[in-house]
Amino acid sequence: MTLPKHTPFTRLSKWIRWPFLLWLSLGLLPLLSNAFGFQILPSPEWAVQARVSAIISGVSMAGFMAWAVALGTNIGPHKTGKAARFAIILFAPILGFPIGSFAVLAGGPMIAAITIGTETEIQYTIANVTARSSRRCRNRIDLMDMPLFSDQLCGFSADFGSTITRGDTIIVTGRGTAWGVFSHSAHRVE
Repeated sequence: MTLPKHTPFTRLSKWIRWPFLLWLSLGLLPLLSNAFGFQILPSPEWAVQARVSAIISGVSMAGFMAWAVALGTNIGPHKTGKAARFAIILFAPILGFPIGSFAVLAGGPMIAAITIGTETEIQYTIANVTARSSRRCRNRIDLMDMPLFSDQLCGFSADFGSTITRGDTIIVTGRGTAWGVFSHSAHRVE
C-alpha cells in the first residue's frame, strides 16, 4: 500500500492553510478583477492609512512564499537543476510582496465594496493624462499618491481626458465605501 503523497502545503495545519489561502485570494482577487475590467480604486485616505499594514503584509507574504517554495523544492524528485530551483526561490518573494500588500490596499476595500457598498464618490488628484491607448488601458489617467496597480483609471473617453490636466481634482463615482470604489464614471471638480 502506498501512502498518499504530501506536499509542503498539505502538511500544514488547516489553521495555517485556510488563512493563508484567504490572504492569497484577497491579494489576487483585485488583480484578477482588474484584468476583467472591474477596477477597484482604494481611496487616497485608505492608501495612506493602510501603507504600513500593506508593507507588513507584503513582507510576510514574501517570506511565507519563499519558505513554502524552498520547502517544496526540497521534497521529492526534481527534474530541474539547482540553478532553476534557486531562481524559483528568489522569484517567490518578488511575487509574494505585491500580492500580500495588495491584499490590504485593495482586497479589503474590494470585499467591503462588494458586500456593503453603495453609490459612492471619492476625490482623486490627477498625476498625468495619456492620450494614447494600449491594449490593457485605453485613455489612461494616472492618479497622484496612489499605490501601484491602483494608480490609474482606464476606459474613460478621450474627450474627458482632454478636459483634465496634472493637478486637477476629479470625483470618481461607483459602487463602494469610503475605503474604495469600483469606478463607473468620473467628473472634474470645478
